[in-house]
Amino acid sequence: MGLAKELRDEKIREKKNLIVETVFSSNEKLEFMKNTKEYDVNLIFIGTDNVEINASRISQRVAMGGHSVPIEKIKPRYLRFIENLILAFKENLCHKLFIIDNSSDSNPYKPYFYFENKNLVWMNKELSIQNFKIQKSYESVPDWILIIGDALIELSNNIYLNENQLSSFTDQLNYPFGL
Repeated sequence: MGLAKELRDEKIREKKNLIVETVFSSNEKLEFMKNTKEYDVNLIFIGTDNVEINASRISQRVAMGGHSVPIEKIKPRYLRFIENLILAFKENLCHKLFIIDNSSDSNPYKPYFYFENKNLVWMNKELSIQNFKIQKSYESVPDWILIIGDALIELSNNIYLNENQLSSFTDQLNYPFGL
């Protein structure tokens, strides 16, 4: 067991507040969230529009002395963190959910959605909802925001999303890498 997991589990046993940072690409993180029912879980989800952006950021981090991630792991992790986000929302594992896009270097950390108890509370003014589908008012809105938004809107109105529907949302994401 890693030190971070030990410390996290200790805080849960002691019923203490904690903050956890994760790539959110493993099922272990969903299991951890299931064990936090007595907590008010706020999930702040920061994502990018595609795998290529993530790979570029990793290269920048390595150039600055940070750790590397093998290129063949980037796409599967990207898919899993999108799926885990949708599953965490579907299974009511977070009380508040913030969706933030970090695709642009010139306009980083741009908020797009805020949900509370599976209810849409706030949405970026660059978006609208028509027939339960997210529409963008500006071309600069990343495609992943539309795809995630559609999944979350559907779940906020219908909690019976099945695995085929989940796959259909993640299949819509565009992956420029041949991974």
